[in-house]
Amino acid sequence: MKKQSYVLLALAAALALSPIARADDTFDFSFTDGSVSGSGTLSSAPGNYEGSQIWLLTGGSGTFTDGTNSGTIALVGNPNYPFETTVVETDPSLNFAYDDQLSLFVGLAQYLTVAGLYFDFTGTFGSLDLNIYQSGGGPGNDGWYEGNNGNGDTNGTFSITSYDILPDELPPTPEPASYLLLGTGLLAMTGLVLQRRAAHGRA
Repeated sequence: MKKQSYVLLALAAALALSPIARADDTFDFSFTDGSVSGSGTLSSAPGNYEGSQIWLLTGGSGTFTDGTNSGTIALVGNPNYPFETTVVETDPSLNFAYDDQLSLFVGLAQYLTVAGLYFDFTGTFGSLDLNIYQSGGGPGNDGWYEGNNGNGDTNGTFSITSYDILPDELPPTPEPASYLLLGTGLLAMTGLVLQRRAAHGRA
């Protein structure tokens, strides 16, 4: 009976230590600008976390409307990843720059780069191009441009509403109060040890 118990314990330990498959990091987002609105989910495949809270996005889908043209959006992958921007010329007078990178903790709510995210937009007027980007004016100054339809603006607000990422990808943000508590605890423990040593020395 004891032997069976040891075998079960060993099996449980092996299962506990075995690596668990990790799904994509995911980010729910929303985008709004008056009559413009959109929402959906972005994803980054395992291994595409670039450090410093920057992710290369490998997928994404959702819905988007500019008030008259409504439909679905699908992220277009950047072929020049991880750090290069891709430019798409949709006509002689218009092009899109995108790098499909998401920066979750840089500049308060500044999630996008100036190049931004590039989507296929299948809506009321057929298939279009949609670029959502950081306009360079700081957090909350995001823009959108809808190709082939000539609609563009720089007053939108893109935000991440929730996310599911690995714990070790969270930024290290220890609070000063935590340091103070730790330091006080260490000092108290040191005092107790010295007090006990002194008491033993007198005995």
